[in-house]
Amino acid sequence: LRHLQSFTLDCGAFPMGGVPPYFTLTLHNPAPVDVSFRFLTPKKLSLEDIPLWADDLDIQGQMQGSEEAHYDFVESKRLFEVSPAAGRISARGSMQLRLAYHPLKEGSHVLPVVLSVDKGHSVLLYLTAAAIIYGVPKLQVRASIMHLQPVPLSMNPGPVQAVEVYNRGGGG
Repeated sequence: LRHLQSFTLDCGAFPMGGVPPYFTLTLHNPAPVDVSFRFLTPKKLSLEDIPLWADDLDIQGQMQGSEEAHYDFVESKRLFEVSPAAGRISARGSMQLRLAYHPLKEGSHVLPVVLSVDKGHSVLLYLTAAAIIYGVPKLQVRASIMHLQPVPLSMNPGPVQAVEVYNRGGGG
């Protein structure tokens, strides 16, 4: 798995017990032929039907004990859900997927999933999110990318650069 290109999809932090947030992902097929895809979770990767790209990898050997237990918990409790988990996209077409996060237990949650394209490349996605207790203040930076101005080391006082934050926990 370490040979696959990987991306982290951070869904943010959400209060436990609320309505599960969901996100829409759009997959686009730029090719002139139809393509099939599927999302593979750690349990699905442990099956005997290992994809061709993983033949020479030691799938079970990639995870340490505590990571494996965490991934197993996140997957068995279905904290992340991608729907549809498999499909076919027509030539030069698009398909929208729904990614839901169920904040059932306090803490940070990570689930690695492989987006496998039949007869194509695979990508490793780390789905991440956090469940927090409602009413407990939890500040988060609103933007995933911030463009801050360079500051010379000798500049005193330094410039003020605004960073927008919000309270996801609903308290305080």
